[in-house]
Amino acid sequence: MGDYMPHRDGDLAQWEENFNTKLPGHATAVGVLPAEVTEVDTVITAHNASYVEMVAVKDTAKSKVAANTARKKSMRDLVRPLVQRIKNHPGYTDEIGKDLGIVGPSSTVDIMNAKPTIKAASGASGVTIDFNKSEFDGIKIFSRRGSEAEFTFLANDTNPPYHDTRVNLNSADAELREYYAVYILNDDPIGKESDIVKITVMKM
Repeated sequence: MGDYMPHRDGDLAQWEENFNTKLPGHATAVGVLPAEVTEVDTVITAHNASYVEMVAVKDTAKSKVAANTARKKSMRDLVRPLVQRIKNHPGYTDEIGKDLGIVGPSSTVDIMNAKPTIKAASGASGVTIDFNKSEFDGIKIFSRRGSEAEFTFLANDTNPPYHDTRVNLNSADAELREYYAVYILNDDPIGKESDIVKITVMKM
């Protein structure tokens, strides 16, 4: 039998509202004291307030992140062509470039074609995904498992290795998982997708 108390926050909020509303009507019949009813109401009301606040903060953060991403793109779309025009101008010098900060560090890495190499290993607590950051901030990981038809975003990771601790779908005894990744730089995906790695995960 499953747990009567939902684990998802939204479902739990609905459950709490129902329980808190109907408990007083059954309290006497099941031996719940008035003080206990009051205590339950106090605790549930406090939790509901913190839940509403958390949702508001998450929504605000999500909108702020989206706004920053859009404005960053607008900035790059404006500045990069301008910088290229500056570098192509007859009056441009290396000194001007250095002063404006538009001379990149020397590197042998072809950023636009860089392709991460990932390795997956199965253990008692899930799958460990190892990778080399190279000159990038980390990787964006995508996964497909079990009967899933499409790859979906799993996580961004900046400090290898990444640990995938999800349980198998439908409590399957064995599950095929597939992973691929792409480098991220300043939170943006860059370069090419890695090769797909596959691994069988036994039920934890």
